[in-house]
Amino acid sequence: MKRPIKLIHNLVHLATQAAGGLLVAKHATSNAQGIYHEEENTSFAPPGKVYPIVWTGLYIALGSWLLNTTKE
Repeated sequence: MKRPIKLIHNLVHLATQAAGGLLVAKHATSNAQGIYHEEENTSFAPPGKVYPIVWTGLYIALGSWLLNTTKE
C-alpha cells in the first residue's frame, strides 16, 4: 500500500474507532447516569462526565494499537 493511501486508511480507521467509542459511551452513560448518582461512590470515583472522554480515548488507543500490530 502506498504511503498516502495508508495514511488515509489509518485516519479512517481511527475515526471509526473514535465514533464507535463516542456512540458506546453516550449510550452507556445515558443509561447509567441515574444509577451512578444513586449509588454510594468511593471518594476517588470520577464524575460521570469523565466516562465518555475516557471510553473514547480507550477506543482510539485500541484502534491505534491494532493498526500498529496488524501486518500487511
